[in-house]
Amino acid sequence: MPRADFDPPHEVVGWFLEQDVQSVSRCEELIAIVDETKVATRSRYNSGGNAHSIVIDRGGVCIENDYVESPRAASLSLGEFRAAVLDWKILKPGHDSIDELANRRPPLVCTGLGLRAGLRSIHRERRPTRRCSSRPRGAVG
Repeated sequence: MPRADFDPPHEVVGWFLEQDVQSVSRCEELIAIVDETKVATRSRYNSGGNAHSIVIDRGGVCIENDYVESPRAASLSLGEFRAAVLDWKILKPGHDSIDELANRRPPLVCTGLGLRAGLRSIHRERRPTRRCSSRPRGAVG
């Protein structure tokens, strides 16, 4: 099974991909939402999934884990999120190249910075990031 492995402080992004983005069609839906948001066709998208809530707007993407205390949330730019979902889509069953990728050793890992053979991402960009909302647990915005 493919893994989405992100280094701190973005672990929540990987958990979201693994637990809430379980099909090629969901990947395509999220990519379309990001693209619509970039060109101002859509102003905001809120959704709750299996274990995470996500907000996508012009300011970026905020993913909150609904069940863990820490790390609870991650925020990233629209471009970073789109790249991570696009890489994840390539690893999902139903994608044309999944059979070839599934048999590769070491297994491929989606890092959000591109596909890497069995490696973790090195996310060193330390720019100010937007803070995710501190809504009550279980509340869907």
